[in-house]
Amino acid sequence: MVNREEILNIINESFLSEEDKQILRIQLEREGVSESFSAKMNQLLIRALEKRTHKYEEVMNDFESSYKSIEDEYKIKRQELASTLDKRLDGVDPIDATANKKIFDEHYKNVDTAQASYEKQAKEMFSRVFSSAMIDTL
Repeated sequence: MVNREEILNIINESFLSEEDKQILRIQLEREGVSESFSAKMNQLLIRALEKRTHKYEEVMNDFESSYKSIEDEYKIKRQELASTLDKRLDGVDPIDATANKKIFDEHYKNVDTAQASYEKQAKEMFSRVFSSAMIDTL
């Protein structure tokens, strides 16, 4: 059988809110480890787990929609860059190394800029989403 001190340690180390911990401490002090205490503890644990599950689902939905938006924007930008490259190469002699080099150098500079922007947006989104999740679970 678990004694009162062990139960108190479990309560204090749990992920329950401070308010719920206090409710359990008071009830434990009044009743000891009773059936009603156990029922209340289970009720509060289940409620806290449901909140965490709900928060996890919110975070994952936010992550997925934010990431999809960033990814879609990046794909569009890459398609625009490819289209621009094709237009710029149209009518340029394939043997004219100087003209082709200038066009490709500018194209890859733009690709690098788009990639850097995509990575920056993704990092900011990851930081925002996961910081929000961590703050809400503390």
